[in-house]
Amino acid sequence: MKNQPSVLGGMGMPSRRRLLCGLGAALAVCVTRPALAVVREAQPDRRLHLHNVNTLETVDIAYFRDGRYQPDALQTLSRFLRDYRSGRVARMDPGLYDYLHDLQEAVRLDEAQPTRIISGYRSPETNRSKRSRDRSVARDSYHTRGQAFDVVLPDRDVMAVRAVAVKLERGGVGAYPRAGFLHLDVGPARAW
Repeated sequence: MKNQPSVLGGMGMPSRRRLLCGLGAALAVCVTRPALAVVREAQPDRRLHLHNVNTLETVDIAYFRDGRYQPDALQTLSRFLRDYRSGRVARMDPGLYDYLHDLQEAVRLDEAQPTRIISGYRSPETNRSKRSRDRSVARDSYHTRGQAFDVVLPDRDVMAVRAVAVKLERGGVGAYPRAGFLHLDVGPARAW
């Protein structure tokens, strides 16, 4: 079969073959787009119900909906998790919210009871101040990067929740049973 000018112009593949390939590509796009939309819609909403023990604020918010993070909800959560000492706000890592959400589901936490936030974002100045009083505070804490928070899951044993968090392998998890809280961060998987 000899190459001839196609309907679309130019030399190359015979026009019938080019037309069939084009129709095939268009059909593939039409078939896969609805399938991708179904996958996106099939993802359940992710919400967090939190109470900040330092500011006494509470939020109950869907931060992930219709297969996407919700920018307004992420801003609300970043403000909610601000450094309460200095008032500074930093963008928090959405992976941290997913970590807590998945942990809450894994321990079957009742959504009606908010998870208590002990510490969210810490400015470098606040972190230095805390470290000067307590050497166990990390110099380069994930709190200063917006990648950690300290939480209390209501009616749950800290060590039992720690064991579940370790199995999730989503980042760092530290248990402080005497103080009654858990540290979660989205750094490398490790536990203490």
